[in-house]
Amino acid sequence: MRGDKPVARVIPFELATAQNPNAALPVVSRELIHFDDSAFAPLTDEEMIEYGFDNPEKDKRFQEALEGTATFV
Repeated sequence: MRGDKPVARVIPFELATAQNPNAALPVVSRELIHFDDSAFAPLTDEEMIEYGFDNPEKDKRFQEALEGTATFV
């Protein structure tokens, strides 16, 4: 949304090709895209915080589960 105006519509691939069978569909070649091995490495704690994954409540529950003191509701 841009304000109150929608800027894109997501539809299933099958519906898109059924509506316009002659549409040019994007093709991705493995040779064109290269990912460094570090792209799939686990994030560091600093990166998790930087990307907004810091969740103190989740961390507390996780630690309790590891210690065996967790209470499940």
